[in-house]
Amino acid sequence: MIFIHGGAFTYSMNSSPVYDSRIVVESSASKFCRPTIVVTVNYRLGVYGFLAGKDIETYNSSHGEAGVGNYGLWDQVLALRWVQKHISAFGEPLFSSAILQSGLIRLCGVLSIDEYQSVYERILQALDIPIGSNPDDRIERLLSADSSALTKAMVPAFNIPVVTSPLCDDGGFVTGSIPSYEEYNTFSVPEWCPRVMIGDATNECIIWNKSWDNICDSPLAPDQDLTVPTAALTLAKMESYLGSPKARMFSEIYDNTSDTSEKDLFMKLEKMTTHGQFSAPIYFAQQAAKGSIFAYHFDVRSPFKNAWGGMAHHS
Repeated sequence: MIFIHGGAFTYSMNSSPVYDSRIVVESSASKFCRPTIVVTVNYRLGVYGFLAGKDIETYNSSHGEAGVGNYGLWDQVLALRWVQKHISAFGEPLFSSAILQSGLIRLCGVLSIDEYQSVYERILQALDIPIGSNPDDRIERLLSADSSALTKAMVPAFNIPVVTSPLCDDGGFVTGSIPSYEEYNTFSVPEWCPRVMIGDATNECIIWNKSWDNICDSPLAPDQDLTVPTAALTLAKMESYLGSPKARMFSEIYDNTSDTSEKDLFMKLEKMTTHGQFSAPIYFAQQAAKGSIFAYHFDVRSPFKNAWGGMAHHS
C-alpha cells in the first residue's frame, strides 16, 4: 500500500504523526492475516512543487524539460515507479486499486500557464524582484531567494490565510487538458486499476476556520468593512454571486437567516461548502464515471481537545 498525504499541495509531510501507518501494518497481520507493507512518500509542496509561469516554462525548456509546474505530482509519479520497480524484493504483489479521500483533482484549482503568470508575478513582487527586469535576471533572483522569504511570499500571492497550490494545466502532466468536473462522465477506470474508491468526511471545510478568523480584514460585501462577519452581509455576498433566487434557496436549505449568530453562521457555511466542494463533486463523479468506482463517507469524530475536536475531518 502506498500512502500519499494530502494538505492542499502546500502542507504536511509523510512523517507526520497523524500518518503513522504502524496501526495498519500491525492490524493487517495480527487481525486479518494479510501482512501489508505501507510506503509513505514525500513530494515538493507550495511554490517549490507547483509554481508556474512563463519565465519558468522558458527556463525548463532551456534545460530540456517540457511543461511547467506540477513538480510535486511528478515526484509522486517517480515514487510510484520506484515501488513498481523494487516491490519484488519485498515479496510483491504490486498495488492494483486506489482509494482517494476528500476532493477531486480540481479541488485546489487548475490554472493555465497564463493564469499562473499572475501568481508568479505576485511572488516576484513579494520578493522585491522587479517585474520589468530581464527574464533571466528574474529567474536567477527567484532561484537564489531565501527559502523562508519564498515560503512567506505564498500568502500575499494567493491572498488567503490557508494557501492552496493549484495545478497547472500545462499539457504535459496528462495528455490533453486536466478534466473538468463535467468531463468525469467520460472517465473510465484504467485496466491496471480495476477498483477505485473515493470519499469525503462530514466536516471537510472545518479546515477553513483560520480563513474565517481572518475574514474581518476583507469586506464581505461592496462598501462594507466589518470587524465581525454577519449573516446579513454573507447573504448579500451570496446574492452578488448567485442572484437573489438561488441565494434564497441555499439560505433556506441550510437554515441561514439574517439574524443567524456568528458561530452558527460559520457552522452552516461549513456544511454548505463541504457539500459544494467535496460531497457533491465526489457523488456525481462516482455516479457518472465508468467502471468499478465506489464511494464512502467518513464520520469518525476527532477525540482531540482542540478547535476541531468532535468533528470528522480529513486533517
